[in-house]
Amino acid sequence: MSASQRALELEPGNQKLVNDLGWTLLQAGRLPQARELLERPVSMDPSDALAKENLRFCSQQAARRKTDRHGNSQAAPRPNNLNDADSPQNG
Repeated sequence: MSASQRALELEPGNQKLVNDLGWTLLQAGRLPQARELLERPVSMDPSDALAKENLRFCSQQAARRKTDRHGNSQAAPRPNNLNDADSPQNG
């Protein structure tokens, strides 16, 4: 993750890097930080379908985690268009 953070420090306006770091944080289970970052690429380019899908998936995971804490576990379905949940989604 530090490489992604360093790259973003060098290019803070790079939408792809913001999206990639947000996805990395999501995969690390750091949902509040991930959501904050994943909101940025959507605001940078509202037509970016991948950025919107990543934010939607993050929000869904956060809701799932909140539901799980209250004992009402509901499995969040995995988006069909994400190729590999273990790697950053960068299109």
